[in-house]
Amino acid sequence: MPSTDDPPDPLPAVYTASYDPGETPPSVALVLAVAEVEGVDPLELNDSLYASVDPECLDGLLRPRFDGTLRLDGHVSFRCCGYHVTVAGDGSITVSSAGCGCPE
Repeated sequence: MPSTDDPPDPLPAVYTASYDPGETPPSVALVLAVAEVEGVDPLELNDSLYASVDPECLDGLLRPRFDGTLRLDGHVSFRCCGYHVTVAGDGSITVSSAGCGCPE
């Protein structure tokens, strides 16, 4: 039986998450994914999403079209909280480690 002092298993170099684009704003899903990678409560993240991207703009780019259809082909990639992140309109999020070679 593992000790309670054992560190948690490390997350993979690329963490993937999913969200329901019809129910959850992409900005909220991104904060939850980064908090999961960091192993902290979303309110305890060291960096703010606002330091990387305007959350309202992110949500606007990926929100469903006026007729309600999802933007399945849209995605946005940028650095956030020391990670390279990609948020897609199909409900997928990838969070890559800082050593991804992305521009600062």
